[in-house]
Amino acid sequence: MDLLLVSGGWNPVAHLFSQAGGKLRYDEAIGSFVPDTCRQAVTVAGGANGVLDLAGALAQGAAAGARAVEAEGYTAEEPGLPDVSAAPQTPPMHVFVVPGADAGPRFVDLQRDVTVDDLARATGAGLRSVEHTKRYTTAGTANDQGKTSGVLASGVVAELLGWMCPCWVRRRSGRRMCRCRSRRSRAVTGVG
Repeated sequence: MDLLLVSGGWNPVAHLFSQAGGKLRYDEAIGSFVPDTCRQAVTVAGGANGVLDLAGALAQGAAAGARAVEAEGYTAEEPGLPDVSAAPQTPPMHVFVVPGADAGPRFVDLQRDVTVDDLARATGAGLRSVEHTKRYTTAGTANDQGKTSGVLASGVVAELLGWMCPCWVRRRSGRRMCRCRSRRSRAVTGVG
């Protein structure tokens, strides 16, 4: 093998939102879990809310700031946001399992050497919860705590079980809170 590339995708940072009692929902448009409802008065804006373009993040942040100012009884002033041209975007393609041309391993978590076959063994043994399959295979337990493999492992498990998207894995597992990610991560690893 000359080159190996792996991407965990863009995953909004939702750990503070989750610590405030927030629940996440799966956003099919970006293929990630984003903030949904919260038991506390919390506003999430920008990248943490799944808005991945600069103009949208700035506008959401300005609107959230204005609401906070008005909630305190003051009049919010229109901020001078920079004129940011929108970068051309390609709609994301959600691919969790790629059929291999040979019988080589298809890695899901490079730090723990977890493959699609490992997750298939876990689901074949009767495990239906992504949390149980992670414990069975050790996926997401390395020092990155699932930042590069969490959504990917959920998607693979959902596909192996014939479910529509990773949100089904969360709902059926009964787990309501997220496993916190410490920062937004777009990881690409090259080996060669």
